[in-house]
Amino acid sequence: MTDTMIGVDLAKTVFQIHAASLTGELLFRKKVRRPQFLQFMASQLPALVVMEACGSAHYWARELMNVGHEVKLIAPQYVRPFVKRQKNDAADAEAIVIAARQPEMRFVVPKSEEQQARAVLFRCRDRLVHQWTELVNALRATLYEFGLIVPKGIAHLKRMEEFVEDESVSLPTIVRKECRDLLEQIDEQSARIMEKTRAMVGLSEESGVAQRLETMPGVGPLTALAVEAFAPSMESFRSGRDFAAWPSFEGRSGRYPTFAHHRRHDARELGEPQAAAARHLAGTDAGPQAPYACGDRPGEQDGADNLGHADEAGELSGSGSVRRSMR
Repeated sequence: MTDTMIGVDLAKTVFQIHAASLTGELLFRKKVRRPQFLQFMASQLPALVVMEACGSAHYWARELMNVGHEVKLIAPQYVRPFVKRQKNDAADAEAIVIAARQPEMRFVVPKSEEQQARAVLFRCRDRLVHQWTELVNALRATLYEFGLIVPKGIAHLKRMEEFVEDESVSLPTIVRKECRDLLEQIDEQSARIMEKTRAMVGLSEESGVAQRLETMPGVGPLTALAVEAFAPSMESFRSGRDFAAWPSFEGRSGRYPTFAHHRRHDARELGEPQAAAARHLAGTDAGPQAPYACGDRPGEQDGADNLGHADEAGELSGSGSVRRSMR
């Protein structure tokens, strides 16, 4: 390993490279197009390569480590204060190197390909739950326009379906048809959400790390898999306090959910009463208002944090109930 630090500003087509010694002396600046980037970096002596933790950073980190470099990633908000002049790619690459030289700088551990794949599964499921929530809210709003009031909460979805199918309820033909279409879409989304949930629970059962995490009180399969998918290796933290602070600088952007959200998925593992469990989200990245589900706050619209997903029995399926229902 040489005493060279190479800052790389990643982009879609052209990467800006800023190389300096560990004392800050400029060695070279260079623009490299994406197809030539890996070949150019492979031709360099092993060095410390620093990049911002953006969308493709973990992929490039793995590729650069394969050609002999040491790679560190920095959260973008920690690089921004070191941009000395008008913001451009060259200035960003230089700022990355300056930020990396700070003695108390926190770095993001590059993720493995398996970690990224599991994170994609979490985000896909989260998107489905939000779409499901949007459909339920649209159905409730449509019925409300015609004088049919339905309280908020997953338990009342069956009641909305009864309104739509009851011919004695005064609804225009067009409205009834559109409501049935919404119900069909809700059923389709429910099936897809359950499929993703089963896949996640299956992955947690195959993982030794997840199985060990599930031995902790309050940690179920979804929480355990979330820790494995989103958190770096525990050896990278100096103490439990550092781990507790980790989501604050890597996860507040919304790309990485905090683990408190996923612990709500596994609430029923603690033996929580069924009525209270119905107020929890069925395994998505809930927001801070999840405890107020089912309309505890007047005037709120239902969000993904207080709807969830119904199983065939009409109950909200948390990760604990999903596992039990599949056995």
